[in-house]
Amino acid sequence: MQYWTEKRIAWYQRAIACCRFDERLADALEPYLTDCRTVCDLACGTGYLGMELARRGYRVSAIDRCETAIGWLRGECERRGLSMEVGCADWTQLGGRQWDCVVMCMAGARPEELPLLLGLCRRRLILAVRTDGPEPHSAALEQALRDGGWRYVRRPFGAELGQPFLSEEDYREYIDCFQRSEKLQSSLRRYAAADGYPLYLPLRRNLMLYAVESPAPVGGPR
Repeated sequence: MQYWTEKRIAWYQRAIACCRFDERLADALEPYLTDCRTVCDLACGTGYLGMELARRGYRVSAIDRCETAIGWLRGECERRGLSMEVGCADWTQLGGRQWDCVVMCMAGARPEELPLLLGLCRRRLILAVRTDGPEPHSAALEQALRDGGWRYVRRPFGAELGQPFLSEEDYREYIDCFQRSEKLQSSLRRYAAADGYPLYLPLRRNLMLYAVESPAPVGGPR
C-alpha cells in the first residue's frame, strides 16, 4: 500500500499550512545551498519542501514513486504557478542524472544507499533524518559516513508540525490511521487561529541535518 493517500495528504496539507514547517526547514537548508542552482527533492512525498525551494528561485526536481502524491503535487504546482520538474519514479533507477544538491527529508535513507545517493550530486547531499521516531537512523547513518571517509557537517533541527483537526471524528480517524496512542487525547487543545480549526494536536519533528560533500567532480550539463 502506498503511504500517501488522499486523506493523509489532506492532514499534511493542514499541518503545513498551520505550522509552516516547510519554510522553517528551507531556512535551515539554505546555508548549504548557496553554491547550488539545481536541487532534487528526492522521495519528496507531497513535495512541500521542493515547492518552497522553487518559490525561492532554485531549479527544483521533485521525485517520488507514489503516484497519488505526485499527482497531487503536479496539481499544486500548477495552482501555485511554480515551474518544477515533477516525476513519478524509483530514485534508485535514475541512471546518470545529477543535480547540484540532492535533499532527502525523513525518507529513511539507509547507510548502504549513500554511494548511490552521492552519485546523484555534483556538490552535496543533504539528509534530514528523524531523531525522535521509533527507529531513529541517525546513529547508523553517521557511522557509515565516518566509515566511508565522506566529509560532512551536521546540524540539529526541530520545529512544530502539529495537526489541526476539523472535528472529533477527524481526530479519531487520524489516531487509527497512524496507530497513535489514545493518551494523545490529553494533548488536544482548542485551536484559535483565524482559519478556525476547532482542535489541534501539538507535535514536534526533531531532525538531524547531514550536509555531505560529494566526491564527484563539479561540471557537466545542468
